[in-house]
Amino acid sequence: VSSLAPPKLSLSFAGAPVWMSTSLSLLFLFFSTRLSQVLVLSHIIFWFHQHKKMKLFDEWTLLLLFLLLSTMIDLTSSEDIMVTVAALHFGPHERDSVYNIQKLDSLLKQASSTSSSSSVHGAQLAVMTELALTGYSFWSRDQIASCAESLDNSSTLTHFASIAQSTGMDILVTLPIKDPQLGLFYNSAVMVLSSGDINHQHYFKQNHLLESSYNSDSFKGIQLIQTSFGFTAAVLICSDSFYSMLVRAAAVMGADVLLAPINTGITPEQFQVMAMENDLPIVVANRYGSTLTPPAFPEVFTQDSFVLSSGEVPISFDYGTMSMIVDRDGTILSSTTAQVDTVITATLNLTV
Repeated sequence: VSSLAPPKLSLSFAGAPVWMSTSLSLLFLFFSTRLSQVLVLSHIIFWFHQHKKMKLFDEWTLLLLFLLLSTMIDLTSSEDIMVTVAALHFGPHERDSVYNIQKLDSLLKQASSTSSSSSVHGAQLAVMTELALTGYSFWSRDQIASCAESLDNSSTLTHFASIAQSTGMDILVTLPIKDPQLGLFYNSAVMVLSSGDINHQHYFKQNHLLESSYNSDSFKGIQLIQTSFGFTAAVLICSDSFYSMLVRAAAVMGADVLLAPINTGITPEQFQVMAMENDLPIVVANRYGSTLTPPAFPEVFTQDSFVLSSGEVPISFDYGTMSMIVDRDGTILSSTTAQVDTVITATLNLTV
């Protein structure tokens, strides 16, 4: 029997009354990991056996009953909910927030529509593409300063709070945010709840080489966002989602779904694998279009004609553009590569 004994724990039950041992085991049942639960209970069982309180058969029967009860509690403590999510596939005009807001309003109303003539049905959560309010093409702090808003005093967030309330959706709004005290700018995503509440649940993108002239590192890591519909979302903006450890961190922290506003060409396989690896549904909202009219290039590049621009250069988002909603098993539930503004939706079965 001694060979069956678990390793000694720092917590000793020698001399403890039965009610105390039972109470401690129940505490571990509800608040500890499964490994801790098994180790503590087996330690209690071995103590009872040493003190001739139980027969060996009864001890292992108790352990099996404990594991069964623990499993039942795990199963009953979670529930499945059906959630319809929408990705706004959108081509914003660069630094033209008036135009972009008008178009986004239309797409959001489409996403929330339950009309039988609509191709989408009653989304509860809508995700915008990266920097949907302003477009992505900033090349200096002066340019982003003309568009960025303070998180505490944003007319754009106030506007979309009213849209969220009227449509009954949570909306992930993507815009440049400024810190007026530090003079810093952030490529940001802010969750606006269906109640109209702007509770500053947000994510600041980590720095990227193309954005180094204006975007500041936030060093805040993954932020879990509580939605209005009983599930938890994590946000990774564009290239942040390409780092597997950040996606894994979101899953380990308990996210039920990953929201990925993006402005770049992608392949569906990268997000399918990502979803399967982390048992995590992913909503990818991408854009299309070009930022600027391409300049005239010489027909032949030579040592004399080849130069690197020191100013603005055109960026095309038409290559590899795709918005998609991927289930946790890697199944693509909905996707589009259209070169027009559109909305895709899918219903996710989330265990929360």
